[in-house]
Amino acid sequence: MKIPFKQIDSFVKNPGPEILCVLVYGPDDGLMHERAKTICKTVVEDLNDPFQVAVITSSDLDESPSRFFDEANAMSMMGGRRLVRVKHAGDKLTTTLKDYLKQPNPDALVVIEAGDLGPRSTLRKLVEAEKSGAATVPCYVDDNRSIGGIIEQTVRHAGFQIDRDAMMWLSDALAGDRQRIRRDLDKLITYMGPHVDYQGVDGPPITENMGRVTMEDAMACCADVGATELDAFMMAVGGRNGVKTQQIYEKLKQEDVSFITVLRVLQNHFRRLHIVRTKLDAGDFVDNAMKSLNPPVFFKQADAFKAQTSGWSTKAIENILRALVDLEKRCKQTGSMPETLIGQFLVSVTASR
Repeated sequence: MKIPFKQIDSFVKNPGPEILCVLVYGPDDGLMHERAKTICKTVVEDLNDPFQVAVITSSDLDESPSRFFDEANAMSMMGGRRLVRVKHAGDKLTTTLKDYLKQPNPDALVVIEAGDLGPRSTLRKLVEAEKSGAATVPCYVDDNRSIGGIIEQTVRHAGFQIDRDAMMWLSDALAGDRQRIRRDLDKLITYMGPHVDYQGVDGPPITENMGRVTMEDAMACCADVGATELDAFMMAVGGRNGVKTQQIYEKLKQEDVSFITVLRVLQNHFRRLHIVRTKLDAGDFVDNAMKSLNPPVFFKQADAFKAQTSGWSTKAIENILRALVDLEKRCKQTGSMPETLIGQFLVSVTASR
């Protein structure tokens, strides 16, 4: 069965003892790993416990296909449920999992971590078709609105408030991978100094005495992990500035910014351009069209963004978005060279007219 979007967070925290297999998949690797880890911890607190946890990779199954059945049917030496984690899974696991689900071990939870599985994926179809006992948890890229919610909740739990312009800037700068979002927010909280470790879903009540996270705080903390560079990078690509694009891209590679983060930033930027460009084609004014974006365009980028809306046609932007989807698929293929593929793509885009 497929877990509905609105139920994902509650399911991840408590899948229930009747669930024997969970397939966690999607294009956001960080979100996928975060949700898979949360599900795993509902069974075993220590995920490194060799007596209760078995970790299998796709390469392990290539060498020994029977290992999945051996691990999934083994009894926990410490009592309780056994956890079996399958990492880097793909459709090659479908046949094995189909046989296992005919008679699964009721004392084990199998958590399968996969990449971006399309609607035609046999593995995804298999688990979604199960009426009970097995479930899929999709992990799609956080949009700016959901990122804003994560930022506000995290900052508030730490005993701070965040200014609106800082929220807008961070929402744009941190678009991409959930792990990076969490990591950078941890750095921001540390940067803000000693704080009370509040508990609870909603955090402490807002008071006038709470510390404030300003734009300066956000930029000072996140600039060193590529946020400022990513900001400049997407504007350089959108502005067809080939020299600046290559300079910033080289810096991002040196800072080990993941290729997924680079692609997410570009996808987000061109999606926003597409929203405005579509409204312009329908006869709207550019200022009104830009006001429809949520979050709004960062004020320091407004003029450059406006220029880009007139520099790209709707069809050209759609071609870029389709090319980015194809590029991501190619980057994720075994043996691919993402840095080279993205570099070639950037040359093509910035040279286009």
